[in-house]
Amino acid sequence: MTAELGELVQERGVLEEKRVRMDERIVLLARAVASIEELMGVDSTKAHKQADAAREYILGPRVADKIRFVLSRWPGRPLTARNIMTLLAELGYKFEDDPRPMATIHSVCHRMVNAKQPVIESAVKDGQKAWRWIGAK
Repeated sequence: MTAELGELVQERGVLEEKRVRMDERIVLLARAVASIEELMGVDSTKAHKQADAAREYILGPRVADKIRFVLSRWPGRPLTARNIMTLLAELGYKFEDDPRPMATIHSVCHRMVNAKQPVIESAVKDGQKAWRWIGAK
């Protein structure tokens, strides 16, 4: 039973990593299609809508997935909660409904570190708590 659970947890970690890479690729491809169609003079309204939909999917309500996505973009590089919040903002994510976004980021990262198969680890950057992407083990 324990070995089976370990295998399932490991598979979940691998799939989460793949999802992060796929989400990133979807956004890049949607942007590329919209840009190419615009250069070709094609009515790119549909392509832009697809790019926006892909971006909206990436920036949907699952904040933990968004944080995981940001951390995975800079593997091995420690990021503070402020760094993560800034990078999420650059991607268009807004913490409009969250009165304490820094606390949310800290809480989500803490849970990820304490997961049975962590994909991030704690670090220190400029004397502040930070996290870095290590991927699935």
